Amino acid sequence: DQAPAALDTAPINTEAPDGYCAFNPHAQSSTGLVTGFRPGLPGETDLVAMFVPCATLDRAKGGHTSWLPDWVAVETNTVTRAGDDERLADTSAAVEQLCKAAQTLHSKIAADTFTAKAAMAHAGLSAEKPIIYFGVVAEDEGVCYLSSLRFEKDSSGTPHRLLAVFAFMQAGNRWVYLSTTRETDDASTAVDVMHLAKTAVKDFMRINPQ
Repeated sequence: DQAPAALDTAPINTEAPDGYCAFNPHAQSSTGLVTGFRPGLPGETDLVAMFVPCATLDRAKGGHTSWLPDWVAVETNTVTRAGDDERLADTSAAVEQLCKAAQTLHSKIAADTFTAKAAMAHAGLSAEKPIIYFGVVAEDEGVCYLSSLRFEKDSSGTPHRLLAVFAFMQAGNRWVYLSTTRETDDASTAVDVMHLAKTAVKDFMRINPQ
């Protein structure tokens, strides 16, 4: 087999969405604060940057909350596999391939709109089924969007519903996973979460031109 390709080492640029501030979950000052963040591919990605609403972060710093359930995170892959040189030679083809694979792995919710998909997921989420994958919910040039709804517990063990949109794209020969997550009790926030995800992707592409 062909040897795995070496990953690019050029810096990946990030910027906070409007109303969001940088947050480092690994910093000493973040001890005791819980986001519910999970790596896109455990053991295979690095967290490049994470942003949470500034107002929520201010409340946390003031000791008024330890739960930070809304965020935008940017990750990149840290491993590569044989055949990646060929696959990554064409960014659009690689993203299209990922979208097709994702549709095979995760059953698609049969609903016409993202809001309708979210409503069906909310109805089906339970202790016995704590995460529901939507499959591919949108595609733009060079970007594949997936989504999920899951339960996540805060520091007291209380479960919360988190709606997430995951944008998969590339920076050089590295995959980039941009996740937009928000706590929600129903499907009413679905449009806002998708809008924030697409805005964050647009900004990322602007400051990381291919």
